[in-house]
Amino acid sequence: MIVGALAERGWTRTVPRAVAAMLVRELAIYVFGLIWLARFPLPVGVLEAGFYPFIVGDLYKIALAVAARPPITRLVTR
Repeated sequence: MIVGALAERGWTRTVPRAVAAMLVRELAIYVFGLIWLARFPLPVGVLEAGFYPFIVGDLYKIALAVAARPPITRLVTR
């Protein structure tokens, strides 16, 4: 929903803005996820349980989405 709203406002027209939209999405996921996770007793801190293990994978996912963007855009605009 967040990225869709940003896309309607033109945030996906350029690569840097598309990356920014994806980072905003990830930030929203982490904020709400970490708040939820903080409600439970954990053997480690909230960041260790719900942020650090996932950040590398999420950045990799953003890189793949940015790399896939040009060919997908060409297919859709045909």
